[in-house]
Amino acid sequence: MRKFYPVLIVLFSFVVVLIDKVSAQSEVSSFDSIYVEAATTMAALDIQKAIHVADSLYKSAENSVQEMKSLMLIATLRVGIGDKAEGLSRAIQAERIAQKDKNYEWQIRIAGFLSTTFRTSNLKEEGKKYLAIAEEAIKRIDQDSPGLNVVRALMHQEKAYYQIAEEDYSGAIEELKEAEVKFLEVSEAQRTNIFLATTYQLLGNCFIGLSEYEIAREKLTLALDNLGEQESELKAFIYTDFAEIEMHYKNYDAAYDFFEKAEVYLATSDNFNLRSSLFKGLSNYYKIIGNQEEAIRYNEQYTEYVKAYSNSTRDISNQLIQRLRLEKEREAKKNYVLVGTSLFLLIVIGFLIFVFRNIRKKEKIKYEDIIKRIEASEPLFRTARKSSNQNSGRESLIMSKETEERILAELNTFEETTFFIQKDISLSSLATSLQTNPKYLSYVINTHKGKDFSNYINELRIGFVIDKLHNHPEYLDYKLSYIAEECGFSSHSKFAAVFKNITQLSPSAFISHVKKDVREEVEV
Repeated sequence: MRKFYPVLIVLFSFVVVLIDKVSAQSEVSSFDSIYVEAATTMAALDIQKAIHVADSLYKSAENSVQEMKSLMLIATLRVGIGDKAEGLSRAIQAERIAQKDKNYEWQIRIAGFLSTTFRTSNLKEEGKKYLAIAEEAIKRIDQDSPGLNVVRALMHQEKAYYQIAEEDYSGAIEELKEAEVKFLEVSEAQRTNIFLATTYQLLGNCFIGLSEYEIAREKLTLALDNLGEQESELKAFIYTDFAEIEMHYKNYDAAYDFFEKAEVYLATSDNFNLRSSLFKGLSNYYKIIGNQEEAIRYNEQYTEYVKAYSNSTRDISNQLIQRLRLEKEREAKKNYVLVGTSLFLLIVIGFLIFVFRNIRKKEKIKYEDIIKRIEASEPLFRTARKSSNQNSGRESLIMSKETEERILAELNTFEETTFFIQKDISLSSLATSLQTNPKYLSYVINTHKGKDFSNYINELRIGFVIDKLHNHPEYLDYKLSYIAEECGFSSHSKFAAVFKNITQLSPSAFISHVKKDVREEVEV
């Protein structure tokens, strides 16, 4: 069954608005005819074939415009099948071409795509950078360009999405009012109703956030009126918002009717915001009417979906970083030094903007000691071996010396892996992996590592994080909550407490020192 991708529909509007006037002035080339076929009919019937054709178009492109068109077609199709990392990578490649050529019309379209795709991937700070690029590019194009009002309206709408995510509903409303004005300035013959309907739906959502429920109802009604008979998952958002209004007024039967209408669209949509808001709303509904079984079921669906989305976001971030790194290496081999530097700066610019203040001498000494150990390939943390009678302990466990040495050797091998960052690791699971029993393993860790299992694993995790921060600068731009989760800690606070306990430095203080070193290396 076909899935809806309303964001992509919006993004294609940039092509229609800004680029069709160029195509209309020139004879349709062989490239253009194949491009249109791949972007429309072929994409609908066989998207993998369309991707293959788009890739061939890129390889045979005769100029930079054809390169950008084919790259953005690949990016759009890739995002359409869920491969956001590849789609973003191709779009960034196209954006660099547009920037180099000072092709502002294409830069608007590409930056708009990147802003929306980063935002819907929960990488909002990166998305905001491209939104700013698009806004700046708008100032540089012909202000009499056909459809410029639509582009400006879409930019206001995009800014509103970011403000809604930050719960700045008043700010979002101001942006959406500007979008409404720009959309209404477009003639009815050229107006796309779904754009205006989206504006009204977002306004309704904002007014709900401000507890202005009757105004919200008016805006949502306008959204439905503009959609008319047109089918779109936007209707599901509208119905979910209506349900929330009815819940507020305790009209539970009416609320359920709206939830039921919205739920129909789940079969054809994988939109995170739709699914999460609907699952959460239904869980709350069933909790209020006393159906605990259904309330729990929908709450579990909500929790599982949010977790899966979080994992997907992390995967996209990791994949994108790796793709960009590989791309940088390929460009360096081709002597594209400036381009490679720009790519690097794009990755590290996020953390270079922080201001560094009041670095304490004690922290600096401890930090330098840790770095000295890394560079000298010394253990990060000293092992305090126990002085108790080891043979007596081994005998009480009926463990031979050979068994003890084997377990110790396998433990040393284990430390070279990243198995210890798994959240569910336990003494029992590690013992099973090493083909021994928990008592033997606990004894070897206590005797030879000088600590219990929990502290042993925590030190390995902290060592893993320090190595990443020191040798992989992109990690410096990650949130501490993400780093904590990636290295196996159950929470940000637990990670921070363990890091401070082991290193005598807070994670943020350590990162500040690493950032300073990186900055000084760049300046040299």
